[in-house]
Amino acid sequence: MTKIALATLLTLCPAASGKSQQQPPQLLLRATKCLAAKKFLPSSSAVQLTFGYFLDEKSYPGDKALYIVEYASPTRSNGLVFSVFLGERNGRQEFNIQNNAAFVLSKREPSGVSFLNPPLGGTWTQEHLALAIKEIVKQPKYTIPVKELSSLGRCTSCESYTDPHRKRLGAIVRLRGSHSPARRPALQPRPSAAQNELRCAHWPKAQLKPRIEAPN
Repeated sequence: MTKIALATLLTLCPAASGKSQQQPPQLLLRATKCLAAKKFLPSSSAVQLTFGYFLDEKSYPGDKALYIVEYASPTRSNGLVFSVFLGERNGRQEFNIQNNAAFVLSKREPSGVSFLNPPLGGTWTQEHLALAIKEIVKQPKYTIPVKELSSLGRCTSCESYTDPHRKRLGAIVRLRGSHSPARRPALQPRPSAAQNELRCAHWPKAQLKPRIEAPN
C-alpha cells in the first residue's frame, strides 16, 4: 500500500517534484567560497544566497574566465557580478578574482546593463561583463546556504586583485606564475604535485558553456 500511495502522490503532484532546487555545480561552489574568503560577498543576515554563472573560454586566449552573479532580488534584475580566472597548479585548482561590480538591468543602456560602480578595465571589459550578465540571467539559478561558503578546502587556491602583495606590484596580473605559494614549517613538508593531484583527483572538469564573442 505504501508504494501505491507514493506512486499516486507523484502522479497527482508532478509539478511539485519537477521544481526541486538544482544543486550548484562544484565549479560554482568553489568559486563562491573564494569570493566569501576574500570578503567580496556583502554582509547580510541571509541564510542563503542565489547565484548564476557563465564560463567564457574564448575571449581570453589560453585562459578561462568564470563570470558569477550574486542576485540581490528574486527578479534577478540587479546584483553583483564577478570575473574569476581559472587555473591549476601543483594539483590545486586556482581561482583568481579579477573584477567585480554592482549592476542593474536597464533598458536605457545600449548594453542593457547599468553599472553602479564602473568595473576595472574600461569599455571593453564593461561590454564583456554586460554580455555575461545577460547570458547568466537566462541560465538556471542556484541557491547556496551561507554556512557552506565558510570552508574553502585544501584543493582550492584563491587570489584577488585586492591582495596586499598585488597592490604593491601596482598592477593587476594573472595568477599563473605570479607568485610562489606560502612556505610550510619544516616539520610539515609540502606535498608533492603528484600527491596533490591524487588528493584532488575528484575535481569536476569545467563544462563548456556558450561563449561570449569578443567585439570587433
